[in-house]
Amino acid sequence: MQESTISLIINVTGNISHFVLGYVFGLVTGNNYEYISGNKTRCRTMLESQSIVSVRVSKSRQRHKIAGLRRVEVLVPANHADAVRAYAAQLREGSQSESLVQLRKLIASAYQRFYATCLDNISVNPEKANFADGAIVAAALMHRGNSEAYKLGRAISRLAK
Repeated sequence: MQESTISLIINVTGNISHFVLGYVFGLVTGNNYEYISGNKTRCRTMLESQSIVSVRVSKSRQRHKIAGLRRVEVLVPANHADAVRAYAAQLREGSQSESLVQLRKLIASAYQRFYATCLDNISVNPEKANFADGAIVAAALMHRGNSEAYKLGRAISRLAK
């Protein structure tokens, strides 16, 4: 059984790099790569998997950015690392709980003002409502109510996402 290992760069001439991966010898120039000999699919798979990983990382960073999260790297003494992790977890949970409190206030307001016209067939407890309940109430307000109900529904919808 042969081991596939990447050796160090053998020759660098300008932007052209030669590398060896197992029995594969390839030529890489920038983002374009050409194969001289060997198992082309194995080397191509390696390069494609690197691009898949970079796409996943960028999508993950985009989701975190939309959620209002920011990546922070902190150097602390080893014996305080757990405390920093616990504090970061508390901060993440706190940001969601603040928006949940705001959402519950808006749902309570919606039930007080528009129960008879828009929310008569929806049973949501405003004190225990979660984000999914908020999305349901928002949809009902936007589809069945007047312009005030629509505005309130949009505000609830923004928090529910």
